[in-house]
Amino acid sequence: MNIKAKQKSKVWVVYILRCSDDSLYTGMTNNIERRFAAHNKGVAAKYTRSRRPVKLLVTSVKMDRSDAMRLEIKIKKLPRVKKITALEKHVTKRSSATGKKSKVHIHAKEETPLFSKKTLKAIADLWHVRLKKLRRDISIQGSPERSVFRVVIEDENGKLFVLEQVPLKFLDLKRKIAGTLDFLSEKNLAHIQPYLADKKGSMSSNTKMVFGK
Repeated sequence: MNIKAKQKSKVWVVYILRCSDDSLYTGMTNNIERRFAAHNKGVAAKYTRSRRPVKLLVTSVKMDRSDAMRLEIKIKKLPRVKKITALEKHVTKRSSATGKKSKVHIHAKEETPLFSKKTLKAIADLWHVRLKKLRRDISIQGSPERSVFRVVIEDENGKLFVLEQVPLKFLDLKRKIAGTLDFLSEKNLAHIQPYLADKKGSMSSNTKMVFGK
């Protein structure tokens, strides 16, 4: 089979994932099992790399590559609430012989979040933050292997916070980072210079931080 014939063969699917921050990711692939595993390993896409683990919500019926590309672009342009519904239209497929629907490839209901709002509210209350809503429209950058779950929340005064679940093995590191950020906040530093290298160009552990005024 030549390359053009292979691209036109109906082996491609469009899929939607729910990320750990409750955002959605739309993609296309000709091997959903391998692609899904790659997403959870952090090697499939930059977006999902910092939002693991991901959960597969729905995949379309198989189609050729060009149709899959068009469908993927169409769904990505839709608002969140319409993405699942739009793809579900390409999930059920009627048999021309029997007129019956084929097997539905819906893996989970999108409405079920990784953590309920009630649970997140209870956690936020521990820090005296009055949760108003989740800000799924705000993406969070960071090291994915050091965070199990993270989401932006907004309080009743419009202030934004990052609520994060941290693996136990990184807890001490996160505490040190939090302490440093708290120190910088108290000093009201508007600008921070990067680490300075020594004469050999090394940024060793005994290199001091120099802060801007």
